[in-house]
Amino acid sequence: MSTKNQILQNLITHLKLINGSTHNIAGCPFSPYTYKNNVWDNVTDQFKFLENINDFPTVSFFQTSIEQRIEQGSGEIYGAANYVVRCYFMTSENDEQADDFIEDLQFSLNSFKYTQSNSSLVDLRILAVSSDEKILDPYGVAEISFVLVYKLTI
Repeated sequence: MSTKNQILQNLITHLKLINGSTHNIAGCPFSPYTYKNNVWDNVTDQFKFLENINDFPTVSFFQTSIEQRIEQGSGEIYGAANYVVRCYFMTSENDEQADDFIEDLQFSLNSFKYTQSNSSLVDLRILAVSSDEKILDPYGVAEISFVLVYKLTI
């Protein structure tokens, strides 16, 4: 399995930890954190259209840019690519539901750097955060764009 694919599989496992419980990560400055939602293991690394989703909430993340190669001195090569993680959910009476999902996703992405067992992960940086602003009622969408940088072994 390639370095990038291993990191993405680890990220899927980490996003599945959004389950309503308190998550304590050693070395993470924003830990402990109690998740406000539960994704029930509905996490995939494939792009999903809203009309193809039967189980809510569902978290889907996918690559949105071509991978860039960055060469450093002494033979070190890094790969970098942009991704979007999108959470589809059914809206409720809770006006802050999209904000709650955004907070959960932000914590999960930011804490992933501290739990990554693969030392090839160099950086995971959030670039943008957005929601559908209730225009898809009774559904909701929360979205976070991020860049993933990792060390390649060639």
